[in-house]
Amino acid sequence: MTKIFIDIFMYLFEFLMVFYYSDILFSEKKNRKTRIVMFLLNTTFLGCVYQLNITYLNIALMFLSYTLLFYFLYDISFKTALFHSLLFLIVMFATEIITSIIGVAFFDDFNALEKNISAYVFVTVISKLLYFSIMMVILKFLAQKESTDNKFFWLLFVMPLSSMFILICFRYITYQITLTQIMNVLWIVSCIGILFANILVFVIYEFSLKNSNELHEIKEIQRQQEQDEKY
Repeated sequence: MTKIFIDIFMYLFEFLMVFYYSDILFSEKKNRKTRIVMFLLNTTFLGCVYQLNITYLNIALMFLSYTLLFYFLYDISFKTALFHSLLFLIVMFATEIITSIIGVAFFDDFNALEKNISAYVFVTVISKLLYFSIMMVILKFLAQKESTDNKFFWLLFVMPLSSMFILICFRYITYQITLTQIMNVLWIVSCIGILFANILVFVIYEFSLKNSNELHEIKEIQRQQEQDEKY
């Protein structure tokens, strides 16, 4: 039951990341409410399929559903939708392989991820942080915004990098002791909190950047109006 609870939050994080990525990168075809509902329904569906533990089915449905969502909700070609869906899958696989290696190094047993809920949380959150960081780097290059708009963008990666370092250090410290039930709960809540704090940092940055640009445009219009009044 605890694993299902964790998986719900992991898929919620996946929803936020995919929605943020696509909304920043693509021009919308449908309104925001429709996009949110469709992504949420798709995330719920994929989360349910994941519980069946049929890996190939989950991968195929993820690729298909992301492709269709990108294509029908945003003003892009079908080839572009295919490319970005494949990109998500490749990065996800790469990060899961890396974190599996990290997990084996820490727990000396690959099956520990199935037996120990604390190990499962640790590896899953590290995987999602790495997955998120790579996708944000890709988003930065694909968005092709002005460099002045993104001069502080790379500083945001202090958050995911420090988060991974903190989690690794804490896991190393607690590896030698047996965690009580309360400590396990606190560990799970802390990991989930760190995970969502990372995406919140990027969302707030993008929101403040958007507001700053709008304010700059308003000031430019006011300045132009003042110049027109003088003449």
